[in-house]
Amino acid sequence: TRPLARSGPAAEAGLDPPFRIINFEAPPGRHGEPIGKQYAKDYGVIFGSGLHRQICQGQRYFQYDTQCTYLAAPSGAFAAVFRDDYRRPLSIEFTEPVCAAALAIYPTGGREGEMFRVRVQPYAANGAKLDPATISFRWTKDTFRWRNMAGAFFTDARAARIEVSMRSRRAPNKPVSFLIDDVAFVDGSCDGLFEDIPRPKSLAADDLRSGN
Repeated sequence: TRPLARSGPAAEAGLDPPFRIINFEAPPGRHGEPIGKQYAKDYGVIFGSGLHRQICQGQRYFQYDTQCTYLAAPSGAFAAVFRDDYRRPLSIEFTEPVCAAALAIYPTGGREGEMFRVRVQPYAANGAKLDPATISFRWTKDTFRWRNMAGAFFTDARAARIEVSMRSRRAPNKPVSFLIDDVAFVDGSCDGLFEDIPRPKSLAADDLRSGN
């Protein structure tokens, strides 16, 4: 497993085919609704419990009660928020196992300069654990939208499911709610996809920082 990390302007550059993209825009769907099997038919992707669609754009009327703490999502007007008070990870299942998966991800809040760590734990089709990918970054409030992408390339065995979790290094036992958007994955041909992957050391730096 090779980490995939982008921060700042690089994180806003879209992933090209063969990546497929889920952006959580509505309609269909509405603000606040749970996200589970809505993308199973068209994308072959099922999200585990704890994920809800959130609006990130426009006037914050009281009926929205949004947990999106930023003025804009990485793309469009909607993102999704994940919360689990028992610190369980977000589960994402793929009908067709994938050789790469990535998502824009950022906590709903923190202290200026606080370090967070994202862990992507993949599982093979037979349920076996594959090597995880871990990416660290610093939180900043000085941002219009979050620009932090995390994911992994699965070079030896495809992943049928991934678990995504986030921890604060300052308070590792505290549950962390986080926003995700533009979930990207490759479930087709992976020919040529791994040729230009940077070595893991260059991706796992602790000083990755979201831009303004």
